[in-house]
Amino acid sequence: MNSRLVRGALLIVLCCAYSDATSAQEVYVPNFGNGDVSVLDADTQAPLARIPVTLLADPRLSIDGQPSAVVFSADRKLAFVAISNGSHVAVIDTTTRTVVDYIATLPVTFDAMIFLHPSGDRLYVTSCTDPAISVIDVATREMTGTIALPSGSYPMTFSQNGHIGYVGNGYDGCGAVNGLYRVNLSTNTLLGFIPTSGAVSDVAVSPAGRFALATGGRIVVVDLVANAESGAVMCGLAPCSYLFGGGIEFNAMGTRAYAVDYFANTLSTIDTDPSSTRYLHELSRVPVTATLNQGAWQVAVRQDRAYVIVLGFPGHMVTFDISTDTPVQLSVEPVGDYAYELDVMWTLPSSMDECKNDGWKTFKGFRNQGDCVSFVVSKGQN
Repeated sequence: MNSRLVRGALLIVLCCAYSDATSAQEVYVPNFGNGDVSVLDADTQAPLARIPVTLLADPRLSIDGQPSAVVFSADRKLAFVAISNGSHVAVIDTTTRTVVDYIATLPVTFDAMIFLHPSGDRLYVTSCTDPAISVIDVATREMTGTIALPSGSYPMTFSQNGHIGYVGNGYDGCGAVNGLYRVNLSTNTLLGFIPTSGAVSDVAVSPAGRFALATGGRIVVVDLVANAESGAVMCGLAPCSYLFGGGIEFNAMGTRAYAVDYFANTLSTIDTDPSSTRYLHELSRVPVTATLNQGAWQVAVRQDRAYVIVLGFPGHMVTFDISTDTPVQLSVEPVGDYAYELDVMWTLPSSMDECKNDGWKTFKGFRNQGDCVSFVVSKGQN
């Protein structure tokens, strides 16, 4: 299979329900083939809505292209959708679940991706085949700058302080050299390049900011102090081997990372706790079961759940319980053709009062009131 076909998006969802963005736990998935975005309940995986974004979904719309990635604003009131083969980002009001604006960007021929800066005030739109990144101001909803690169870009992540962006390179059609561009996000200029031993299809920085993990044929460890590859995730005494590594994401504590393999259709759990005797070793690898001729491509992690997008005709969203180091598959929700770069809108309690009575159930992922209270205490809230 041509690895370009590994990237796309679609998800089948029906109804049209009202949501409160301040308390909702929802999954948004851009539908590359249908020109819309699907919304699912993050707890039950029930389909909630299907939001037209381009004229593929609704001929009355004037915007062409295929939705390929989504990210929420920091307050979760808006969802921003990157559009491949176009020159806009769609803005969705998550309460009304309607497109309320389009933001003009540099033209993107294929595989537009979108990322929110840790500060919440900026968005970055990467382009697999175009050597530039569009920078968007969240407040004004306008493109305010660009970042020139030697070649196209695909995944992007950020240093802990938000000063540096790390942009993956070498993935099929997304640049000729394997590694990570280092970008100064204050000046929007290139700082340098970190070569890696394999192409980078996704990259994630540990919450503590000491290292990054980059997926491909193996999961490479990048030392962000030395700005150099320092090893790989191990399976016993040898680096783990993957057929075609896709998405990777850390849990909120930084003690585990989760990665998917497209051709093998698996979800791996990696020990990323520096105090552990199995630090940077794979702890388990479990199958992602949907239907034949599909592959696990992207993963998002919230509390004790992992959401895996499986590409196919149609695709699926597969949910796992990751409360132990051997994830357990919970559900498979049919979606459309080539569901792709999902994001999860997830709220957490900010005070003890929110954990009272049955309030803890609102935030999902907590097994009882005590877990909710413990979370509030751990964050220094009251």
